[in-house]
Amino acid sequence: MAILCRDIGLLFLQAPHTGSTSLGTLLREDFGGVKLLEERVRDERGRVVLRQKHQTLGQLLEGGLVTPEERAELLVVVGVRNPYDLVLTEYARNREAGTISATQRLLRRLPGVSADFSAPDFERFVVRRYTPNALYRALGRKPMAPVDWTAGADHVIRFEAMQEGLDEALRKVGVTEPHPLPHRNPTTSRRDRDYRTIYTLRAREIVSAAYARELRQHGYVFDPEDEGGERAG
Repeated sequence: MAILCRDIGLLFLQAPHTGSTSLGTLLREDFGGVKLLEERVRDERGRVVLRQKHQTLGQLLEGGLVTPEERAELLVVVGVRNPYDLVLTEYARNREAGTISATQRLLRRLPGVSADFSAPDFERFVVRRYTPNALYRALGRKPMAPVDWTAGADHVIRFEAMQEGLDEALRKVGVTEPHPLPHRNPTTSRRDRDYRTIYTLRAREIVSAAYARELRQHGYVFDPEDEGGERAG
């Protein structure tokens, strides 16, 4: 859900896997932030047109949850994360939820295939999610297309420096005292795994193509150490 803090004039968009639960919790507890949407919205055909937690600014405006006049008075804030790291969290969350296909479960039983964060298993997840084969396409499955959660936003908080990004956003709306972030909704199954240790070359190429805009827009790279550690998290 988007979080609106009327008293300080801040609207926070909760982009998936960017620490949005921790940020949203702080804004609700410390600044009286309110959820703009309590449950998902469906159209007359039953299709979900607004998700309960994650909405873009454009969707909020189109749905009338924020008026153009209100938006003009708000600082719109959203989080971002290195796409390579984000996709690994998607993989971990899918495993935690058990949302894998029958084919994936069968492949995990093959000799030499580890069921615990193996590079081959991660590659299969990436292929299935971002480049579905002919069978999946025949069944109507389309490649995952990343959403531009930052479209129209005024301030971006990088997952790799959340506290600093939050502090800067709060200063922009006149809040100067410190507000330490809580740690909420961690992906426990990742156990601090470095994404660079699990990517195969094929998985890296697929994610690079799928998230080309995000990589270019936010300056993320696969290995920040190769770039002097300044551009990516």
